[in-house]
Amino acid sequence: MRLNPTTLEEETEEGRLERQVHTGVIGNGLTVICIPNPNEPMAQEYRSRATCLTQPFTTCKLCRHSVFTLVFDANAPKARYELIACPRWKDPGARLQGKLPDFYVPVEAAACEKKELEFCPSCPPKEELVQIYSADKKKEGWYSRYARLRAEEFEDG
Repeated sequence: MRLNPTTLEEETEEGRLERQVHTGVIGNGLTVICIPNPNEPMAQEYRSRATCLTQPFTTCKLCRHSVFTLVFDANAPKARYELIACPRWKDPGARLQGKLPDFYVPVEAAACEKKELEFCPSCPPKEELVQIYSADKKKEGWYSRYARLRAEEFEDG
């Protein structure tokens, strides 16, 4: 189901395309059509709405995209916003050598699920940690427990 970011009502594909042409807002409003040089209106770029906050061009102060309202889904599962302890290594090769993390950084669970960092694919899912290793990603040190118990599994198996 797609919502129109202006009316917050369900939107058809035709309605979405019409709104996009009329407003210059792409999809759910997180991307906009930017005209950085008013003397060249045909030179258009797709930009993140976050760029509008920084106002990098002189024309941004007059642009209709620089004023907007953020709407948060109050019905979204709160688990996606809970903070987890994300392990980090100072030396990029340390993790591959089996060394324990140097520190942990608080990250939202939703960002963890995207697995955008280089070591994310090797990170176990939260459910596996709880069921098999009784470790909690919310607590610093969980990766150390996971690594130790996993090493013991390999030694026994």
